[in-house]
Amino acid sequence: MGNKRGIGARVVRLEDPRFVTGQGRFADDVSVPETTRAYVVRSPHAHARIIAIDAAAARSAPGVLAVLTGDDAVRDGLGGLACHAYPQLPPGAPHLRPVQPILASGKVRHVGDRVAVVVAESLAQAQSAGELVTVHYEPLEAVTLACAPRDGTPRVWDDARSNIAFTLERGNPAAADEQFRKAAHVTSLTVAYPRASANALEPRSAIAYRDSVSGRLTLCTSTQSPFMVRQALAEVLHMPESALRV
Repeated sequence: MGNKRGIGARVVRLEDPRFVTGQGRFADDVSVPETTRAYVVRSPHAHARIIAIDAAAARSAPGVLAVLTGDDAVRDGLGGLACHAYPQLPPGAPHLRPVQPILASGKVRHVGDRVAVVVAESLAQAQSAGELVTVHYEPLEAVTLACAPRDGTPRVWDDARSNIAFTLERGNPAAADEQFRKAAHVTSLTVAYPRASANALEPRSAIAYRDSVSGRLTLCTSTQSPFMVRQALAEVLHMPESALRV
């Protein structure tokens, strides 16, 4: 405790003054001329088929500029979101690495899955119009535990053999088994680790605008990996990365 540079030492926080005096800068403080707002309509089901989406009332609501669904994304040929955080697996190892659609089409795969997006002149108008989007679902049996049996359970991805994306092994199984065999005592236990997520002070947000002269698209977003975001955006929009700035 006496070490001024070690554990227990007082750490001077440099960011506090601007936050406690109202000088912090958040996404809502960024002002871009003629900014519109987007509101995402999300699935209340963990697993369901999308039978139909009725967005007529939302499209005619005050201030609404566009209502887009998964079918629109497919029709426009937009790409999906690939999982970039994927481990190195041995050659030939079975794995599943699906591309996540930016808007669900035909099926939702988790609670909060993106079903439609409403673009309006204000956030309040977008939210109000989003409540007018009617989605007809056919609920399906859902799997909520990672330890669920591989066989006989509903699959998140219809073309997958199971819900296991990959199995990762390291080390020498034979040598480990031999050590356990020679051990005087072996204890077995199961450790359940909850899902974890990094959460910033404000929700993740994104503001995009296009330069009217160069045509270059700029995206301002809360991320630690701007180049990875630029790569993913280029894949979705089928644009060269040089035409994008993140």
